[in-house]
Amino acid sequence: MGLMRTIEKNAASTFGDIFQYSGELIRESIFDVNRENFSGYMWIACLDYSTCIICGSLDGTIFSYASSMEGRTYRAGADGDGVVDKIAPHQPIHQGCRCTMVPILAGMEDDYKAVNYQDWLDRQPPDVLIKILGPSKAALYMKGGIKIDRFVKDGRVAKLKELKTPRVTQKDISVLMSPGEAPIVKLGPNYNESDVDKYLSRVGSKISGMEEEMKLIQELGIKANGQREYVTLVSTDGTIMHCQESKGPGRIDVIMKSIMNLPDNSVIMIHNHATSLSFSGADLDLFGNYPQIAKVIAVGHNGSIYTAILGNKGRPPPMAVKKEYDSIIYRGFFESWARKSEDKNLILSIADELHSNALLETIKKYDIIIIPGVIK
Repeated sequence: MGLMRTIEKNAASTFGDIFQYSGELIRESIFDVNRENFSGYMWIACLDYSTCIICGSLDGTIFSYASSMEGRTYRAGADGDGVVDKIAPHQPIHQGCRCTMVPILAGMEDDYKAVNYQDWLDRQPPDVLIKILGPSKAALYMKGGIKIDRFVKDGRVAKLKELKTPRVTQKDISVLMSPGEAPIVKLGPNYNESDVDKYLSRVGSKISGMEEEMKLIQELGIKANGQREYVTLVSTDGTIMHCQESKGPGRIDVIMKSIMNLPDNSVIMIHNHATSLSFSGADLDLFGNYPQIAKVIAVGHNGSIYTAILGNKGRPPPMAVKKEYDSIIYRGFFESWARKSEDKNLILSIADELHSNALLETIKKYDIIIIPGVIK
């Protein structure tokens, strides 16, 4: 069954490539007939995660027109050196290529393609860059000062050796981004599903007090041996809007549907941190993503409490806080990568310091106030 699906998928892709190549020939014929009206044509790539580096590096490039017999030449000149003779590749340039060409009307070159793949890539958060480029190339890219075409050499993706950059693995990234994550162990002997069911069933009722709610979440987390995260969304009048238990020790993806119709600054989020650390970028990103959030509270299993509120600058843009937080970590980590050792403890020590720096710089930039405390 698996082999047949693979054959079917490859056949569909091949037929798609044949149709795209046929379309290119038709476009060239149309361009040829109307060439006096066109100054050239532009390479257009899809702006999404599936676009390859080669196609992305060509996106927005304007090619001067010549007949198919003469070939096509790349019209450079942005650096003041005039036209650079480079033959444009024929589409599709690889199996499943989705690129196309559009004609450029003479005298209107500046009116085309306001945003290209390079611009789109620059706006992506670090985790997306790693998904698109891979850890090693993302490390080099996030150092700044380079363009996507740096990763293309002679019409192919450049090798790390050619880029002169060290290899970064996905394991390194995981250690970097989760230095204080609770180790995966068994649930505690006192973990009781009936206690969890009772906690989850309280939606619509009133909390008995903020201190009591924090103690309850801390107790549930300790009973689960740090293998579960618990979140309560409570309105400022004390009504429980949502309760949730994670499926593992990692960060929980909170379901926010229950608060979407509530007024701004009317909801408090309370959750437990097994490692008793302060906030992550994802925690603080709630302020920008959900205007309903007035406070975010992290309850440590050691009794520590951290409360985050907004200062006088108002709400940050959606997704901006986590992007800033993660970018600081990645930049700092990759800058010190030459001193990196295979010793996991060394990576952890670097990561702890970077997370602390990222938190301080992020809350300063977006005027987020963090108030420490302890459960009485």
